[in-house]
Amino acid sequence: MDFGNGNLVINMSNIYPTPTNITGIQGLFSHANIIVGNLFGVGCLVVIYIGSLIILLESRRYRPSDSFALSGLISLTLGYMLQMVGILDPQYLIIILAITLAAGIWAIFDK
Repeated sequence: MDFGNGNLVINMSNIYPTPTNITGIQGLFSHANIIVGNLFGVGCLVVIYIGSLIILLESRRYRPSDSFALSGLISLTLGYMLQMVGILDPQYLIIILAITLAAGIWAIFDK
């Protein structure tokens, strides 16, 4: 920060890295992931999980245990794709796998 002549000047180039050559959606997502500290993929996963869970619970077509299991499966599939392109770290994929397995076991014993 520089208060040179009474004006507050913030040098943003020191805060965020300069994008190199963003030509596609993967480059955009990778740059967004760098800016937010490798949490962009986690945010996408949480939004998809909660969004699909709300949609499935509101449809009244599935039991709550089935809704949790299906939301986990959808998030696991998306998480695997994000991990393959390098946006999601593997430990978050393991957490979603554990949540999906727990929901699947709940769905089996909920009959």
